[in-house]
Amino acid sequence: SRMWEFGRLRYTSWQGDSLLQNYTVWVHPRIDNTNNVDLNGYWWTNVAQELTADGKQRLLLPAAYDVDAHEMWPYGNSFLQNVPYGMYNGLEDMTNFSGVDGKWARDYSWVGNRPMGQDYFAKLCDSGDFARGVAPAHCKAVPQRTPPVRYIGHSLEDGFTTLHVHRGMGTKFFQHTAPQSDNFFQTFMFGISDGSAKVGIYLEAQTGQAPSQRHVFPVPKRDKVQWTEWFKAFKADLRAVHSPNYTKAIGYVEDWLASPQGMDLDHLGDMEKFFDHYSSAPVSEILAVGQPWGWIHEKMTGRRLAPQLSFPSSFSSNDLRAGGVTPWLELLEHGTFLAETLEQLPVVFEVSQAWYDLLEASSKNDMTWLHALLLGTMVLERGEVEQAATLFRTSLNLKTNPHAARNLALLVEEADAWHHYMLALNASLAWDPQDPH
Repeated sequence: SRMWEFGRLRYTSWQGDSLLQNYTVWVHPRIDNTNNVDLNGYWWTNVAQELTADGKQRLLLPAAYDVDAHEMWPYGNSFLQNVPYGMYNGLEDMTNFSGVDGKWARDYSWVGNRPMGQDYFAKLCDSGDFARGVAPAHCKAVPQRTPPVRYIGHSLEDGFTTLHVHRGMGTKFFQHTAPQSDNFFQTFMFGISDGSAKVGIYLEAQTGQAPSQRHVFPVPKRDKVQWTEWFKAFKADLRAVHSPNYTKAIGYVEDWLASPQGMDLDHLGDMEKFFDHYSSAPVSEILAVGQPWGWIHEKMTGRRLAPQLSFPSSFSSNDLRAGGVTPWLELLEHGTFLAETLEQLPVVFEVSQAWYDLLEASSKNDMTWLHALLLGTMVLERGEVEQAATLFRTSLNLKTNPHAARNLALLVEEADAWHHYMLALNASLAWDPQDPH
């Protein structure tokens, strides 16, 4: 199966091919860059893992330390195992050597031992860590494979364990809060609002191509980037995978990986070759359609985003208007905005050079309040504040509208901002209530 969409931030397409094979779930992401410039890529495969309020779930992570803070995994700072992980209760906890709540060597691979939510970007074990003297004991249980095999594991209280295996540079987990804390935000993200389901407590287990979410990876012009990941679950030996000795827990996972139930590296290589080839196969049947922006982009540029992907144009006029696409489609097809569109507020703001060129050419023939507003937004995105303010004033002079007034409130002197905020509020209240936006 395949899912795909148009990436509006970088004007590329992305896809994820997947296959279920003998209890292994294979996933193959791919990014196609048909632009004439090299791009910075960003990708994290994010999987929600089950948590309970007591936090009796364990992370199985062959990590040496945190990429950001260089804190040792899983016990905390450097080799001082009585120093807590992170600055949870202020600087005092980092200096009094008593640990969090006076507990010695708290093992943060147990989710319930983490006093608050935090990102953890793992630097996974490799031979260089031993040379630099920064490798914790459990790294000795991790064989050095070429190419590397990396993973993040999640083990439930009964030993049911899921592994997410990859070859990328990034491995991360994230909690919104500690399991024992208020979980309103997690419940909100979980989509629970009517009380029909249990409170949403979960952990995000992620893998990426770059070391952290403050790093990027290259996506060359007129080229593609692709890779393969896989998931597999098994019932682990509780005595091993939940052992107080983290080296024993990681060693057990490594032994399982190398067993017939794990993953033969030759088969892994064969599957990578299979997906590299299969990812270029065209789609034979579309089961569900995403947003119209891929079709609009192909219409504007006159070229395919990726030969193996289809971006249908089968959208109703109501769907296009509700999704904020209509103004941009009118600009492409008519060279300007139609009367109905000029009576409605925009909900989508494009900022690319191609759209700017189209808007600017159109505005020379017929400058409307919407032309000025959208052009002002584009140049403000580039940091051209004075030109943006001029365009927002032009937009207001042509038609009082809340967007231009509110934008000006952010750009003028503080003493004048209140006037524009009030203008934006009153314009919103006076706007046609029939406007669906």
